[in-house]
Amino acid sequence: MPRTTTSLMLLVGALGCTGTIGEGGHSPTDSPDVAPTPAQCAAQGPAASTAILSRLSARAVDRSLEALFGEPSTRAEELLHDAPGGADLVGSIDVERQLDFGAQVGIAEGPRLQCGETTECRTRVATWGRRVWRRPLSDAELDALMALPSGRERMTRLFGSPHFHYVPEPVGDTPGVAELDGWARATRLAFALTGATPDDALLDAAAAGALETAEGVRTEGERLLGTEGGQRWLRAFFHWWLDLDHLADLDKDPEVFGDWSDAVPGLYRRELDAFVDALVAGGRLGFDDLVSATWTMENDALARYRGHSAPSSEAFVRVERDPAHHAGVLTSGAFLATHARRYETSPLHRGLFIRERIFCGSVGDPPEDVEVVAPDPDPSLTTRERLAQHRADPACATCHDYLDPPGFAFERFDADGRLRDTENGLPIDASGELRGTDVDGFFDGAAELGARIAESAQAQRCFSRQWFRFLRQSLETEDDECAIEGGYDAMQGADRDARDLVLALVTSDAFLMRRVAAPSDDAEGEER
Repeated sequence: MPRTTTSLMLLVGALGCTGTIGEGGHSPTDSPDVAPTPAQCAAQGPAASTAILSRLSARAVDRSLEALFGEPSTRAEELLHDAPGGADLVGSIDVERQLDFGAQVGIAEGPRLQCGETTECRTRVATWGRRVWRRPLSDAELDALMALPSGRERMTRLFGSPHFHYVPEPVGDTPGVAELDGWARATRLAFALTGATPDDALLDAAAAGALETAEGVRTEGERLLGTEGGQRWLRAFFHWWLDLDHLADLDKDPEVFGDWSDAVPGLYRRELDAFVDALVAGGRLGFDDLVSATWTMENDALARYRGHSAPSSEAFVRVERDPAHHAGVLTSGAFLATHARRYETSPLHRGLFIRERIFCGSVGDPPEDVEVVAPDPDPSLTTRERLAQHRADPACATCHDYLDPPGFAFERFDADGRLRDTENGLPIDASGELRGTDVDGFFDGAAELGARIAESAQAQRCFSRQWFRFLRQSLETEDDECAIEGGYDAMQGADRDARDLVLALVTSDAFLMRRVAAPSDDAEGEER
C-alpha cells in the first residue's frame, strides 16, 4: 500500500453491541442516510483534504524499487520500520535507517550511475533523479550529484534523501483549496493505482502538462489500470477489502479438518486473484458479479480439496458452481476461511464483515461489564442453535441479534471454506435477515444475500467509500463525501464497472486538489 495504517481494521470491537449502520451511521431500524445531491456538491465548490507531508511505507518503497529496477525487493521491509498505526513521527533512528537504506541501494545499484563528467552522464543522472524523486532535479541538485565521485554515492544520495522517502505536495501558503501540479498528481495517481512510484510514461505526461486537466489524469489512469502493476493493485484492493491480511498464515484445527494443509491458503489466494483477473479480461469488473456471481476459478488441486470434479488444468479456469449457494467473492475460499475460527464457523465475524465492509456500518466496543465468551462446542447442536442459546443471555442478545443474521447466510460453508450439506449430521438453516439497510428483508443463503447486496444503492455507495479509503489510504472527511458520491454515480452504467468508479475518484477534486489549512489549523501526517 502506499501508506501503512492500521488497515481500517474490520474487527475493531469484534463483539460490539452498540453498533450503527449506514452511510453516516444510524441505528439498525433507521433508513439509510441521504447522500449529497449534485446541487449540494455544486454549491459546495472544490473540496479537498488538508495539506500533509506523507512518508512512504516500507512496502511502498519495496514496490517502488521493483518498479525502478525490475526485480522484487524486500530491502525496505528489512531496513525500514513503519511508525505504529501509521503515525508520521520521525526520530533520529528513522533518519539513520533511511540513510542506511540509501547506502544499501547505492551498493547494489550504483553501477547504473558510474560515469564521468560528460553530457551523457549528466543526462543519465538527471533521468534517474527524476525517477527516484518523482520530479525534475534543479540545476543545483543535479550539480551536487554530479560532484559525487562514484555511482554508488549518487544512488546513495538519491535513495537516502527525504525527497525519496517523503511526498511533499507544494501548493503555496494561502489558505483555501489549491490545485496540485502535474508532478504531485503523477505521484498521487501512481501510488493510488499501482501502489508504487510513477513510471517514465507518467512522468513524461507530467512534464508535458498532460496532467493539468482531469481528462489528462483519466487518460493516464486508464493506462495505469491496464499495466501489470495496475492489475496487481486491483487484486490488492480485494485482499484489503475482504480483510485477508492473515490469509497466508491461516491454520485450521487438524482434528476437525484433517486434510487442511499449508497449501490451501495459497490456492484460495490464487482463486480470488484469478476471479478478479477473469472479470477484468472479460471487460467488466462489475459490482453485481463481484457479490453475486455463481462461478469461480479452480485448478485441479483446489477442485480435489473441495471434492469437485477436477477441470484437468494446473492453471485456474472458470467453473460453474451451484447457483443456490454461491455469491462471488463472498463465497470465495479466502473470505470464508479467514472469517471463521480454527475449528468452526463464525456467523458473528462473517456478519460483522457484511455490516462494516459491505454496508459501511460501525460497531462499537462491547459494554465493559460484558465478558466476551463464545458458546462452547456441542456436537448435538448446529452453530445456529448454540448461538440461539447464547442470545438468551440479555447481555449477549443485542450484539448477536445485530451481527448474526447476515452471517447465517454463509452457514452452508464450513470454517475451512468448503460447502457442506449438514453440520454434526443435522440440517443447516442458512436463512437470515438484513435490517437497517435499503434492501431489508429475509433471505435464505449466500446467493440470496448476494443478490440483495448487488441491487443495494447503500452497498454500492459503501463500495465507493471503501475504494476511496484504499486509494487515499486514509479515512474520508466530510469534504470527501461528494467525491465518494461521484464514484458511486460513475458506477451506475450498464456494467456497474468498478474501474469507472476508480477513475471517477482519482479525477475528483479530492485527488487533484489540496486544502491549505490556516496557520492555526492542525494537519496530521500520514504514511503512504
